[in-house]
Amino acid sequence: MTLNISRLLTEYADAPLGLDNRRPRLSWRLEAEEREQLQTAYRLLVATCPNKLERDEGDMWDSGRIESDQSIHVQYAGSPLESGAHYYWKVRVWDKRDVPSEWSRMSSWSMGPLNQADWQAKWIGMDVPHSDDYRSVAYLRKALVIRKPVKRAIVHATALGIYRLFIGGRRVSDHEFAPGWTDYKKRIQYQTYEVTSHFGSGAQKAKVRKFTSLALLVSYMGYLEGISERDMIPESRTGNYGDWLSIHADTSKELISNAFYAHSTGLMARIASVLGREEDASKFREQAQRIKEAFAVKFADPGGRLKGGTQTAYALTLSMGLLPEPAARLAACRLVEEVKASDNHVTAGFLGIPHLLPALSDYGYIDTAYDLLMQESFPSWFHQIKSGATTMWERWDGWSKERGFHPVERMNSFNHYAFGAVGEWLYRYMAGIDTDLLQPGFKHIRIAPRPGGGLTRVYAEYESMYGTIVSAWEIQDGRFRLQVRIPINTTAAVQLPGAETKVEIGSGTYAFEIRL
Repeated sequence: MTLNISRLLTEYADAPLGLDNRRPRLSWRLEAEEREQLQTAYRLLVATCPNKLERDEGDMWDSGRIESDQSIHVQYAGSPLESGAHYYWKVRVWDKRDVPSEWSRMSSWSMGPLNQADWQAKWIGMDVPHSDDYRSVAYLRKALVIRKPVKRAIVHATALGIYRLFIGGRRVSDHEFAPGWTDYKKRIQYQTYEVTSHFGSGAQKAKVRKFTSLALLVSYMGYLEGISERDMIPESRTGNYGDWLSIHADTSKELISNAFYAHSTGLMARIASVLGREEDASKFREQAQRIKEAFAVKFADPGGRLKGGTQTAYALTLSMGLLPEPAARLAACRLVEEVKASDNHVTAGFLGIPHLLPALSDYGYIDTAYDLLMQESFPSWFHQIKSGATTMWERWDGWSKERGFHPVERMNSFNHYAFGAVGEWLYRYMAGIDTDLLQPGFKHIRIAPRPGGGLTRVYAEYESMYGTIVSAWEIQDGRFRLQVRIPINTTAAVQLPGAETKVEIGSGTYAFEIRL
């Protein structure tokens, strides 16, 4: 059976409007009935109108046959794209036997304003003094006189705050909280809407202003290096919120700042390497190593004990690889002691939670991680669930049976992601779905479930760019059974609990079983 093509995406979206990327990335999903199918080549066509594409004419870009298994993030490489223009594309592929597929369905995208001169609209609003008091929202109207028949109507909209757009009394979209949160002083997102159907006899195109960001990551790293002293950011320059909403466990802001300084510098080395900037990569690697060495001297003793050690302090230090061995192993033991001292309750705040369970698991303390996960009394995830939560709270004690709502009413969200970062651990460790750093984006998948916590059944699926990844396991009669589904054009390494070796598989559905 040959490959079938589905779900064409441009910049992660289906037929998006208003792109400002001059080289948009094209992706497609593949389907097949047989196992271990792969794409070996592709051909892309991009045209200025549907009729040309139907005739297999790519007047903007005909890639020709490209020998490659790449099916996501293929960068457009045709003629220059123009502001406001619409483009149409399709693709065909060849499978592992060099059998060609049919052409895919047609998809499209449009470009937004690409040049500063394209932005002509001016800000509208009311001149009112700033106040923290709640007030009714402003209702701003503009009458349009349409004198000619409408071929197409596009509107670009944004606001310095939340907006809803109506035309002729009808709401343009169901988007809430548009335009999306940014630092308004530096960057403002905008939305592009197709609104032709909102006009009977015609329309005018509305545009809004957009700011671009001046804050570059490399410049920021230079700033951090500039304020550091002997490869450490001094306490006097650590003006941050710390481990926000931790429970009776204040972590040193100086430790937090320098942990992230080391981690960010290491990430910069990896980014530079991927981009082929080896000189920069080498510089950042050497700098990251110096920061780690300074961190270990300042905050840890040879026995792995951290100054003012909290769950967050140990979790950040371990997950970011800031200590050499054997100090790191000893620090992991200290983290377990810290968890036991809190009677298997979390005390970490916003910064520590994403790293806490992974740090325990990576150093062999999966049972302790499950003890924290399955805890039912305050503070814990299950305390929120047993208290009626259907979304993650901002505070561990946002509501309690004894006190009711937390007294800080204006900072007590009941739909707040931060503590929900545990969801990553559920996927990566409990279900065992993970990426391979050498083949990112789930091109090569790691499946390594870690059972525990008294659980006997787990099902997880993840919608990757290549397709649905499934890891489902159950324990029955002392046997561990695992079912996995791997998308077309990817491969996976499966490692069962307690096994030292991995099994390499291709796409398809597989079942494994071992005795625990």
